[in-house]
Amino acid sequence: MKIMAAETHRAQCSIVQDKLFRPCVTGAHLFVLVLLLVSLNACTTLTSMQASPPNAQHWQQHQQTMLSLTQWQLTGKVAMRNGNDGGQADVFWRQTDAKNYEIKLVAPFGAGSSVLTADATQVMLVFSNGDGMVADTVEEILAGMPDWQFPVSGLRFWVLGIASPSS
Repeated sequence: MKIMAAETHRAQCSIVQDKLFRPCVTGAHLFVLVLLLVSLNACTTLTSMQASPPNAQHWQQHQQTMLSLTQWQLTGKVAMRNGNDGGQADVFWRQTDAKNYEIKLVAPFGAGSSVLTADATQVMLVFSNGDGMVADTVEEILAGMPDWQFPVSGLRFWVLGIASPSS
């Protein structure tokens, strides 16, 4: 009788998997999962960490190390909100030196993208529809978009975890 019940259960699970695309989980599965999680937690040890006050010499050394980075990449997500207007995007940032970078913002579900490219002479913003702007600085480009003001020039330092030299 138990064998038939197990085979009936397997048949029901395969029907559920075929129709709903999710695995069949039983009480036994949940019990084993909870048991595994509890046993893994039992293997951990608690350690206390003492916070030490920041050392000025180490902090200056860290800042110099971060400022000396000439090439780096960042991949992540960004969310923006301005009153009732807002959005989110994937961000891909490639910094090749202090003046040359490319920041690509891609909206969810392929709804559009924008690419901000800068070199020593100009900054260019291109939208997915082909429209764009060119200016001497990123602040000049943002001046044309009064609803979206933020300190782009300081973002490089924020990403590196240090204060902007101009602040």
